[in-house]
Amino acid sequence: MYISLTNNSIYFRHLELSPVTSYVTVYLLFYFFRLALDLVEVFFQIVHTRIPLLNPEQFRQRLNMQIGSQSQLSAPSPGGTLHPALVATVLAWGAKFSEHPLLVADRRRPGGQSWFARTAIDRARELAEAMKVHRIAKPDHVVIGLLMEPLQSRESMSILG
Repeated sequence: MYISLTNNSIYFRHLELSPVTSYVTVYLLFYFFRLALDLVEVFFQIVHTRIPLLNPEQFRQRLNMQIGSQSQLSAPSPGGTLHPALVATVLAWGAKFSEHPLLVADRRRPGGQSWFARTAIDRARELAEAMKVHRIAKPDHVVIGLLMEPLQSRESMSILG
């Protein structure tokens, strides 16, 4: 399947599904990608202004290329795809501060903490550990570690989340 993003539209090619399944699948994929792109924008609007470790234009361009080429979550190539743990960390930060109706409703739980955001943070940490981000010294790994540390802080969760 080939997916491309242009002007807030997502185009799918080579989809081999029944008409009903195809419609539901395309709708869910579209919703997922729109939510992910919204979370990236929230990250750059809120977190990046305080922790400016990424180039917003370069990140967006590489993310769009990665989504467009249907890259798998595997080890990144040096100049090509974004590191999967970096994408997961950016999405987790976005989920923490997003005003998306889904996440706002999720924060109405007892305690006011979003289950979705907490799960995104946990999954970003697990992915970073699985990819040995904290054990192998690479520039991407340093950035991931610097972004992940305040994200996991309990004080940050109670004050900012």
